[in-house]
Amino acid sequence: MSELIPKGIPKGKEIVQEGRNLGKTIELGRSAFCREKNVRCEGDYKQMCAEKGHITWQMIMGLSSVDEQVEALKYLYEWGKKTGVVIDRCTIIPNMRMGLPEEMWDKAPKGTSFMLESLDDYVRIIQAAPIQPTFGDFHIGSPASVRNVTNALRAGAGYIGTLSQYSWDYPYWKDDVAQVVEVVKAIGIMAEKRKDNIIVYSYESDGMPSQFMDWASVIGYVRLEKYIVDELCGANYAIGYGGLTGNIPVKIANWLALYDVLRADHNVISFIYGNTIDVTEDASSNYAIVTAEVIPFVITEQIYKTGASLLLVPAQEMVRVPTKEEIAEVFKVARVAQTRAKDYEKMLDFSYVNEMRSLLADKGNQFFMNIKRGLPELGVDIADPVQVLLSVRRLGAAKLEELFHPGERDSSLPRCISPFIPTELVTMSINLKDEALKKIYSEQLADTVRGKKIAVGSTDTHEFGLYVISSVLEHLGARVINGGIDLDAEEILDLASEAATPYIVISTHNGLCLDYGRHLMGLVKQRNQKVKVFMGGRLDGIVEGGTEPIDVSDRLIELGISPCNDVCDLIKEIAAIEEA
Repeated sequence: MSELIPKGIPKGKEIVQEGRNLGKTIELGRSAFCREKNVRCEGDYKQMCAEKGHITWQMIMGLSSVDEQVEALKYLYEWGKKTGVVIDRCTIIPNMRMGLPEEMWDKAPKGTSFMLESLDDYVRIIQAAPIQPTFGDFHIGSPASVRNVTNALRAGAGYIGTLSQYSWDYPYWKDDVAQVVEVVKAIGIMAEKRKDNIIVYSYESDGMPSQFMDWASVIGYVRLEKYIVDELCGANYAIGYGGLTGNIPVKIANWLALYDVLRADHNVISFIYGNTIDVTEDASSNYAIVTAEVIPFVITEQIYKTGASLLLVPAQEMVRVPTKEEIAEVFKVARVAQTRAKDYEKMLDFSYVNEMRSLLADKGNQFFMNIKRGLPELGVDIADPVQVLLSVRRLGAAKLEELFHPGERDSSLPRCISPFIPTELVTMSINLKDEALKKIYSEQLADTVRGKKIAVGSTDTHEFGLYVISSVLEHLGARVINGGIDLDAEEILDLASEAATPYIVISTHNGLCLDYGRHLMGLVKQRNQKVKVFMGGRLDGIVEGGTEPIDVSDRLIELGISPCNDVCDLIKEIAAIEEA
């Protein structure tokens, strides 16, 4: 494990101090929201609402340009004044290239959503309307953390994240030490603003916490992040939670367990994200999912007063980026559900939830303590934030669970651990694998890939889609060369070349597929490399002249890429090539 901490790595305490020194030079802006509410910062407002049992409401939005984002914020604020359906805050989703140094912007795949190219762009968004923006994706966690945090603070942000994204590999960025140092320096900036109730936030459905198999591991890992941010760096910490959780009792139990283990003198639960794993292309059924969550969530917050904002998922989320009108619509539905929530309060029994809550808090704390005791045995200075973050990033979620999970060991289970409460993404992935195999066998395609070498990889951090593809292919007798997540186009081509295989399977999300595909196939032509490329996942993107992401499968076909809806489609595509 000596490779965890390279020689000459910067000292974490010195990096934190560098950040603090930078923080002293930053004058905090004041948002339109804080001026209207007459509060010093959003953290103060959320604490005040929590004490009163008042629900705050949050949306998420990443449109194609800053102009569109500003116009939508203004629209939704005015709509709220007319209807009485007020939206308090908005998670801002910029382009992934925001996480890179400016000189790398043109090299990385463009994806969807807008770029925040200057402080003025931040100011325009945060002053657009009295809806408080939180700047999460590609800020704290990215190779450009210091630049992005500085701009967000000067514009008037109160919550800045998303820390868990420090485990991501950003396009064409290969220096994990420099990335971690940048993250710790940005946390140091935030530490200097602790007295102003400025808060570093993370999200358990992004980066490393999304890759655990046990909810207890997630709780323990989040406790580790708080230890790094709060105890080692001196900044306030909060967590957003819930997008990858559909089971309502489990979701509430995790929410309350997080609240228990993160107790502090500031708001520690930033938001509860609506269910994103059960949504479908049928908008009407998605409204039912929203309603089913809102009622128990409103009751939970009013009873336990955690300060969590409720972040709603528009009904069109599965199909495309929702419009401002569609965002308004889901809040209208939720507020009707909220008015009826009180009717159900006496019917709800929290005893089952609280049993899970206690189990998760207890086992989560054990996982955290096991990591804290175990890292020094691997040569890690547990008091150094740079060393802790870097070592955890390099170990990864699977190894952390293998080494430090507090449960029983079972060699028949993945990672040889017996989860206390399995995460739903793991269960869903196993079910998808089983369903795919059943379909493949029923269509007599099981022998199609036997003995074939197939290179697989993901353009981004979505690990479990890659798991489904790899496990199905391996079950069918293919020789899978798995390049893992966050692969650049050059890397997947090199992987195939080294393995001497023409078959390349790519999993993709985040609107990257078209730009990534163009670059990939351009490289194929330059190299004169003979390959058959298959791509699946979310095959959407913004085309020239458009402002909203659309399905780009036809354009991928024009490039010479075979789009696949699922693994069975992939097998059929390979079978067709073999027959030809």
